[in-house]
Amino acid sequence: MIKGVRSLSVKSRLYTLPVVLFVIVSAVFSVFLLLISQHTTFAAPSTPPTPITLATSVSDPNVDFLFTSAEVSSSTFKNKQIFVYVETNNPTGTSSYVSSIDEDTHLNHTNPSITEKFDSLAAPLSETAFTPKSWGYKSYGLSVPDSRFHPIPKRSSPEKAYIHNIPDHSKYVVEFGVKAAPGLVPGTYSKQILFTTMTNTTQKIATFLPGPEFAKKARDITKNGNVYLKGSMFKKASAAPNLMQVNAAVVSTTDSNAPIYLWTENHDIFWWSDADVVYTNENSSDMFGAIINDPASVIGVDMRGIDTSRTKNMSQMFAYIKPYNHIELLNLDDFSTESAENMYRMFAGNNYTENASGLNLKGFKPNNVANMSGMFSDTIHMTLDLSHLDTSHVTDMSDMFNAMLASSINLTNFNTANVTNMHSMFNNLNSGGMYSPFNLDLTMFDTSHVTNMSFMFSGAWLTNLNLSSFNTSSVVDMSSMFSSVQSLTNLDLSNFDTSQVTTMHNMFYNMINLTGLNITSFNTSRVTNMVGMFADVKNLVSLDLSNFDTRNVTNMAGMFRGTEKLTSLNLSSFDTKKVVNMNLMFNKSMVDPVNGILDISSFDTRSLKEANFMFGNSMIKTIYASPSFVTTLLPSNTKLFLRNNNLQGGNGTQYSIMHTFKDYARIDAPGTPGYFTQKP
Repeated sequence: MIKGVRSLSVKSRLYTLPVVLFVIVSAVFSVFLLLISQHTTFAAPSTPPTPITLATSVSDPNVDFLFTSAEVSSSTFKNKQIFVYVETNNPTGTSSYVSSIDEDTHLNHTNPSITEKFDSLAAPLSETAFTPKSWGYKSYGLSVPDSRFHPIPKRSSPEKAYIHNIPDHSKYVVEFGVKAAPGLVPGTYSKQILFTTMTNTTQKIATFLPGPEFAKKARDITKNGNVYLKGSMFKKASAAPNLMQVNAAVVSTTDSNAPIYLWTENHDIFWWSDADVVYTNENSSDMFGAIINDPASVIGVDMRGIDTSRTKNMSQMFAYIKPYNHIELLNLDDFSTESAENMYRMFAGNNYTENASGLNLKGFKPNNVANMSGMFSDTIHMTLDLSHLDTSHVTDMSDMFNAMLASSINLTNFNTANVTNMHSMFNNLNSGGMYSPFNLDLTMFDTSHVTNMSFMFSGAWLTNLNLSSFNTSSVVDMSSMFSSVQSLTNLDLSNFDTSQVTTMHNMFYNMINLTGLNITSFNTSRVTNMVGMFADVKNLVSLDLSNFDTRNVTNMAGMFRGTEKLTSLNLSSFDTKKVVNMNLMFNKSMVDPVNGILDISSFDTRSLKEANFMFGNSMIKTIYASPSFVTTLLPSNTKLFLRNNNLQGGNGTQYSIMHTFKDYARIDAPGTPGYFTQKP
């Protein structure tokens, strides 16, 4: 401990390892610098101590103001900025103070015979409210900005002008303002200003190992031979371990000033350090989540006493904490997320049963997090309040609630303005039972930048789904977006802009209870993949596809497979010139059950290479086609027709199990039997 130079220091107290620098700004400029050695680090006692260094400079050593007669008469306001540059290697940075060189805070005329002077402001004022014949200062280097000018501090009571909490090159600005008054003697007014810069108090700091390294140490220590630590808790010990009695591992980084010990005792996992501050590592991915399928069963993590404010990567930090995915306690009371950038699968795979409210994240402020993919995926029995979660920087919400069993999710104030990926976001979401519906309010969602909505609601059990506010103008991928959403009977997508979508693969697949579907606004001009788009929509009766533009579609395999109650299907607008695959396209479909007619007379199949079971297992009686339906590129063994027992060609050719191959995919005529009929 070294005492600062009291005659020039800012405060008359003891500082740990200070470096103090003083700058007098006037016609005379001087700098005082002390270089003090730092403590030897814990991890490297053989390494020579690193001296603490501090360097500074000022942009202009003179603070003075020249007023002309005209400026005096008009009460002119003038200002001047001084830039102070600071460089230090001190781990906790520097603090800077400003004051008058003495107890006199007046701005005096440079001619000693002239007694006219500017008074210091009596209270903080804005420039517009400045008192004539007064002066003051303001700083731009404080954490809480203040645009007002403040009174000039006396030497005995300096004020903090700048604080910087990390070792770095930094710059701060102090601005002085003066306002003239009529009757004032023109000329130059000047005052010596004292700037004091010192290193902040050095703390003993310890940092946990990176997440994967910590997890390995934890696994090794918790194994403890053949001891099975069932139901263990991770928490801070009340005292240092007795290293003669316990097998403690050091789980701190080599640059820590003090060690962090980890050991097991009475079936719990303890940590302890005498450091002033204990940080989690910048990379804390898999920190506890990787302690899985090992003899230890961590069912509780108490993060109190650990500073997480420096951690950037929190991916899978608490994921799958226990082999049975069950956590009794997760205390995050002191948890800071101010530096976090990645929360990928952070809590995935856990059953939270500590209390009725489940996981408490009300203190979470992940202001810089871009990735929340899978953050709560595979979690069970939770009431999740995310109304205070700052998601303004998040771009990836894919799988965020995937396979989650939750009684409720509060997404009020959820900011999705920058999200581009919502793949599987609510996939398989339900309220706890296999067939328990979930109420999901997404009316506040901004989806204007989302490009991927594939599997977004796939398999979710939803009571209703209001997507009228969705902006889908940027979406490229809607594959399986609503697949297997079996609890919905009606879906209105009339507001959807699909002009950029390229794939609608399985988009409505297996929506077995859907009876109403409005997709009249769909623009499909860019779509190339419609595989299984309406497959197994078993209860849909009508489907208006008159607006469909299929000129770029190459794959229609299984597109209408299993549409057992579809009464009519108008495909007259379909352009199939580029379609390569029509496997199972109408397999198990019911089209016009009265007349049993399927009209594909507009189909041009010049590019078709696959068509197995295209019409198989259906109730179709008549297939209207044209000579444009060609099978030239199809393999000779392609079975288009299988178990089409009601099928009959236009010339009376009846379906036969002996003729199921592509050679019967033609207009039925004398001498050339087939199963197609020329449209009247």
